[in-house]
Amino acid sequence: METNKKNNKRKIPLALKIVLIVIICLALVGAGFFAYIYSMLNKINRPDPNEAYITEEELNEIEKAEAENETEEGDFFEVILDEDEELWDPNAENREENTETPSGSETQSDSETGENTGNNNSTEQTESSETENSSGKSSGTSSSSGTTTKVDTSRVISPDQIQFNPLDNPTITGKHLINILLIGQDRKQYETTRQRSDSMILATINKDKKTITLTSFVRDIYVQIPGYKNNRLNAAFRFGGMKLLDQTFEKNFGVKIDANVCVDFGQFIKVIDKLGGIDIEITDAEAEVLSLPSSGFVHMNGSTALRYVRIRKIDSDIKRSERQRKVLLAVYGKYKDKSVTELLSVMDELLPLITTDLSNMEILSFAMELLPMSKDFTIFTQRVPINKSYYYDTIDGRALTIIDFKKNQQFLIDTLLD
Repeated sequence: METNKKNNKRKIPLALKIVLIVIICLALVGAGFFAYIYSMLNKINRPDPNEAYITEEELNEIEKAEAENETEEGDFFEVILDEDEELWDPNAENREENTETPSGSETQSDSETGENTGNNNSTEQTESSETENSSGKSSGTSSSSGTTTKVDTSRVISPDQIQFNPLDNPTITGKHLINILLIGQDRKQYETTRQRSDSMILATINKDKKTITLTSFVRDIYVQIPGYKNNRLNAAFRFGGMKLLDQTFEKNFGVKIDANVCVDFGQFIKVIDKLGGIDIEITDAEAEVLSLPSSGFVHMNGSTALRYVRIRKIDSDIKRSERQRKVLLAVYGKYKDKSVTELLSVMDELLPLITTDLSNMEILSFAMELLPMSKDFTIFTQRVPINKSYYYDTIDGRALTIIDFKKNQQFLIDTLLD
């Protein structure tokens, strides 16, 4: 009798056996998949925590050598404004300050209008289209692209004339926001040391509104860099890498950077080539610079795409930043319709080409949270500085973009925070 009871206890129903086997198999598959993903993430480059900061003297020597190779003639440099650019005239603003509305109330009208680009549900934040020159700091002449602004580099302007608005605490942050700074490093394939950030595009993911806003920051904006003298925005990365650049963004624009992703010139070329190239619509002037037979939609490989995003002879850095955003949208368009299997294959090849300060667990956490809603995101593009908030000038022989910080800080709050 007791023997029969023992035998009954050892028997496991067939259905339960099948369930247990399925669970074990799923666990093994899941563990194997997680191990594969984790090993793939380990291929990503991470910034060197011991990478040294450089001195201002070292950067000054670099800039001095570069200045000797500049193509500008005499004591002037020229900027060809695009037709939709409007410069800021701070002197005129001061003269009319008793009759005009405060700059904070004007900001909303700058960011109210949006023009649909027709690419990947993307919208460009635009301002008005009338072009004007800044207050006697430059002279304007007619051009087929808009207005040619000529700036006198022999003028001596004191940094004390610039009205900064340093912020003690970030304003562009919150549980519903993820701010990822996309950095294009001005480093050639033969160089090994960290260079300046040739492009800086802030990708702000609003999880509540399901939007991604790509905000370009013009590289020559004159900013305060913690621990250094005032300089161009792109110098912060050269001085101290991602960490110092993040601190500079927080101090000057109130943006709390959650993560950084960086590529240099060679990596950029490989990323585009791995995707099989991209299709971009270009103008006649752009086609001429790129030595392409015609304008319209053209297929670009990595090398051509790099030349495209670095064009600056035919217009200004404002337009240059727009070209960089167009390339990002084209890259996104190549990704968004791929299957999980295709994405894993592409990621396995692309991840070794980027550098990020995100840990593997942070990447997995972002992926699990954002991928399920990724196809519902709407993309907006914009830039800093906005119209009527900047002009061009020189300080210490450097060609600079001087901006109204309060107006641009408010613009970022209006477009990114709410």
